[in-house]
Amino acid sequence: MGLASSRCDGARFRPDYTIADGGSGLRAGQKVVLPDKPCHSDVFHIQQQFEQVANGLARQAQGATTRRIKLAQRIAKASVANDVTQKMTIQQVKANRQEKGLVARAQDVKTLLQ
Repeated sequence: MGLASSRCDGARFRPDYTIADGGSGLRAGQKVVLPDKPCHSDVFHIQQQFEQVANGLARQAQGATTRRIKLAQRIAKASVANDVTQKMTIQQVKANRQEKGLVARAQDVKTLLQ
């Protein structure tokens, strides 16, 4: 039984509202069959996109951690040879800041997603 036939049988299909994605076809059909009922938006697609953002931030944070660890290893080797440069120290400070910021941002977005 389709929505059009449900229109004739109000006892079976009388929702207070409907839910649809952003597509125009479903909303147009709902407007024909249930013109007096509101159509709310779904959250599935927004949530799916937000999960992609959260995953991307988590990957960026992991990359920043990996870069910081590799830099720390290079500095440790240079330290043994007493060859730590100012450039390395500046890179380390920047890497620490970047990692801290990305990790915090990724955790915040993950919290919002829950």
